[in-house]
Amino acid sequence: MRFVFFALLALGAGGLSALDISGTVSAGDIGFGFGFSPKGTYPELRINAVDLYLEDRQTGIGLRLSPYALTGHTAPNMFVSSFLNFDIYYNLLKKTNMFILGPFAGINYFSWDNRNHWDWGNVLFTGGAKFVFRLREEKNKPWSFAINMVTLETGCRYANHQYLYYAAVYVDFVALFFYMMGA
Repeated sequence: MRFVFFALLALGAGGLSALDISGTVSAGDIGFGFGFSPKGTYPELRINAVDLYLEDRQTGIGLRLSPYALTGHTAPNMFVSSFLNFDIYYNLLKKTNMFILGPFAGINYFSWDNRNHWDWGNVLFTGGAKFVFRLREEKNKPWSFAINMVTLETGCRYANHQYLYYAAVYVDFVALFFYMMGA
């Protein structure tokens, strides 16, 4: 049994070597959006800490991980901190280094709310289209630092036990800092 396990592990690792994965680290972002439902329109504020992007350059399939997100919802009048946040996306513009454009799906989970308790049932699911304009170091490096100047998202979201259509704009902390400093 152990032999089969290690043989499958070796075959899987061999397949991973064919991937051309690049990674970028971003300082995180702050953004504002609106959720639309038959019950009304709900403003939302979101802050992400550090963002880690992993993308296969050949296929355009990528993953965004963020260790911390703070989301403020006006619908139930609460702030939620989530500690397990990720998106999977497909970059239609994989040949360029400055843009991400395509469909994505995301999950925010492991949440602590402003009522001071863990809310295991509060999972935020998001799916839709994403556009990211970013400044990034040299393309051929396996890892680099990126500034996601602006991120636009639109799609459908399941949050606070209700379905919403939403649209949001996010700005990287570094870009916002330089803008505020007048640089």
